[in-house]
Amino acid sequence: MASYIDKKYFIHWTLALTLFVALGMLVVVDGYLAYRRTLATEQHHLQTQAGVIKDNLNRQLVATFRSLQDILNDIQLEKRTQPTDLFFLTHRLIAVETAIPGIRTLIILNKKGLALASNRQELVGKDFSHRDYFQRAIAGGRPGALYLTPPFLSILNVHVMSLSMTMYGPGGEIEGVVTASLDPEYFRTMLDSIRYADDMWLFVAHEDGEMFMTVPEKRVPTGKYMDIQGTLFRQHNENGGRETIKIGKCPQTGANSMVVLKSIHPLEAQLDKGLVLSIHRPLQRILAGWHWDMIIRLSGLLITLIITVVFLRAYHQRDRLAVEQEILAQGILLENERKYRGIFEQVQDVVYQTDTSGILLDISPSVQNHLGYAREEILGTSYVKLLVDPDDKIVVEQKMDKQGYIKDYEIVFKHKNGMQVTAVLNAHFIFDPATGAKTGMDGIWHNITERKRKENLLTSLAFVDTLTQIANRRRFDEELVVETSRGQREKTPLSLVMVDVDHFKTFNDHYGHPAGDLCLQSIAKAMAQELTRPGDLLARYGGEEFVVLLPNTGANGARHVAERLRERVAALRIPHACSSVAPQVTISLGHATLQPNEIPEARKSLFLVQEADAMLYEAKGSGRNRVCGQRET
Repeated sequence: MASYIDKKYFIHWTLALTLFVALGMLVVVDGYLAYRRTLATEQHHLQTQAGVIKDNLNRQLVATFRSLQDILNDIQLEKRTQPTDLFFLTHRLIAVETAIPGIRTLIILNKKGLALASNRQELVGKDFSHRDYFQRAIAGGRPGALYLTPPFLSILNVHVMSLSMTMYGPGGEIEGVVTASLDPEYFRTMLDSIRYADDMWLFVAHEDGEMFMTVPEKRVPTGKYMDIQGTLFRQHNENGGRETIKIGKCPQTGANSMVVLKSIHPLEAQLDKGLVLSIHRPLQRILAGWHWDMIIRLSGLLITLIITVVFLRAYHQRDRLAVEQEILAQGILLENERKYRGIFEQVQDVVYQTDTSGILLDISPSVQNHLGYAREEILGTSYVKLLVDPDDKIVVEQKMDKQGYIKDYEIVFKHKNGMQVTAVLNAHFIFDPATGAKTGMDGIWHNITERKRKENLLTSLAFVDTLTQIANRRRFDEELVVETSRGQREKTPLSLVMVDVDHFKTFNDHYGHPAGDLCLQSIAKAMAQELTRPGDLLARYGGEEFVVLLPNTGANGARHVAERLRERVAALRIPHACSSVAPQVTISLGHATLQPNEIPEARKSLFLVQEADAMLYEAKGSGRNRVCGQRET
């Protein structure tokens, strides 16, 4: 009998070891494949982002090339028809700067290097003959070619790169140079727009090796020479400028990184030299998720091994004891197995047991992770001590008395540090198997605090205008219904002020939509600071229109608030060159007041909005920058 049992045990251990080795090999192989997938996915992301920047810069360079060609053609055409009009050329350069956001400065130089015209008037008449962009274009000897200079400090004290083209006369003689400097802020904004991780490092350099722009800033200074023997930059250039993808140590950051380099050299622009774009991301950050995944996998494998060993040892002990005390041993082991499996399956949640009065008889150690209390601190005390609202105990007991259990009940516990922890509770009564009497309660709860926080955040975002960070139209519509009903119930007046920014369309057309957005944000912030009562609501109604809901406020009070808002916005002194009202941004306001029992309930909200809108229309029609509305009699 003993020999048979030993042989059976040997078979068990052999099978367990074989299964464990097979499982371990599966984990290792799958982990390796996940490692390869992680690298391939990140490489695809970096290549895609690099491709986006390359396409944008290609279009920028081609657009600049065409614009410089058009300027040269305009100069040649004007020379053939009439004397050169410097005023016309200056406005032509300003138009090009406006049309192409990446251009900072345009200059037309004569053959001696003197500036004849520029979009920046302070540069006209200055001598630029010593500048590299002038000398390259003069010495280039390639009609129609675009010359890209390495980064340099401009006369305006800004590090830029210039694109230059040579002007030729009818006989092929050199008559001058037209040059455009690239705006570094445009490059910085473009590079920063594709950074989907804060550990990414990007730079744009001249093909000859001089650094032009880095994001984040100051990691490598502008003008630093990158084309050094043995560097990826040198290897990329030696590779003919084809896309370079490497994993290795980055000399600038000192970290093992994945690097993608792309050359930017559009054929249509006829560049003498191109740009090189480089995107770096530390390998450690790329593989962070994979590392954690492998730790979890290997931990799971180790736990599986421990469980297997414990289980086999327990099984073998039970099997041995079964020969002598089969019934007794089987009952004990089944009970232990039930408890063990219950704890194992709910190890992340809190499992507890109380007596009939709510005193904690047992609780899992995981309670310390969720509530900050050590298990020993709360054993023997009432679980009511852990509740934020003691009445929850009454609700739980009532529900359990009715059906014998409670399922998915949301309850709020109190953390040791005073914070609130929201959980979902499941519990049932324990009965004495011999007498059937109730002896206590078994329960388990799951922490949903983070989920609730995210749900509350999403709810909040649904009622906030993303541009101005004040209430949106949806929030206003709901509050209008609530406040109308409250005014009816409490017999108090309700006022509404409608606000419109004067000539905002012309402001947008003149200054651009980004400036328009900043204008709306400044106006919203100023008006919000002016409204100090807790019950008042400022909301963006749509476009350049705002509304102010004033509960328990009569017509005179509404006019007073409206005047304060108008004065506060005017005090911002936001320039508005195209306004027919004032040289700065102004607002027009219309207000209306709803008295209790004036209008049938179903039409009150609509009536108030229509009246305020009519008053706003009157304010705009009578000259703007004013307040119109009814007065109290």
